[in-house]
Amino acid sequence: IYGRVKGLISPGAYQDGGGFTNKALNAIVMIVLLLSIGAITYAVVLPIQGETFTEFYLLGPDGKAVNYPANIVLGNESHVVVGATNHEHRTVTYDPVASLNGTEQDKWLKTDRFILADNETIEKKMSMMLNTTGTNMKLQFLLFTDGNFSSPYRELHLWVNVTAPANATTRTNATAP
Repeated sequence: IYGRVKGLISPGAYQDGGGFTNKALNAIVMIVLLLSIGAITYAVVLPIQGETFTEFYLLGPDGKAVNYPANIVLGNESHVVVGATNHEHRTVTYDPVASLNGTEQDKWLKTDRFILADNETIEKKMSMMLNTTGTNMKLQFLLFTDGNFSSPYRELHLWVNVTAPANATTRTNATAP
C-alpha cells in the first residue's frame, strides 16, 4: 500500500534529487490520510449516542392536545391520557402519579406502572376522582423512574376547579288545587 500511495502523492518525490521538502510533505500527507481513515473507522464502529431523556406529556380524554379537564365536579371521575416515550438508551420502569396540591405520597390520587424499552412509546388513560373542592388547584402528574420515589424525574400539571355537585333534589313551590 505504501508504494502505491507514494506514487499517487508525488511521482517524482522519492527519486534522486526529489528534495527533502517534497519527502516531508508526502510524509505529512500520508499521516493525515491514515488519521482520516482511522477517524472514519472509529465513527462507523462506535457511533455517538445522543442525549438521554424521556418525553412525558398529557393529552385530553380523547387522546388529543385539547379538552383537558378544567372544571371538575367533586366525586366524578376525570380522565386524561398520560404519554411517555423512552429515549434513555436502556429499558426503564416508569411510575406516573397524579396528585392534587402536593407531591407528598399521602396526596397521591392515582399511580400506575409500565416498562418501556428504548424508543418505545405508551399512552395510557388515567382516571381519577378528586376529593377536595377549590379553585385554581394544581393537579400534578409526576413521573418517577426505576422505583425511585425520592423526587420526580418529570413533572406536568393542570390548573383545575373542583366544585361540589349540584343538589339532586328539586323543590317545587306549586300548590294543590
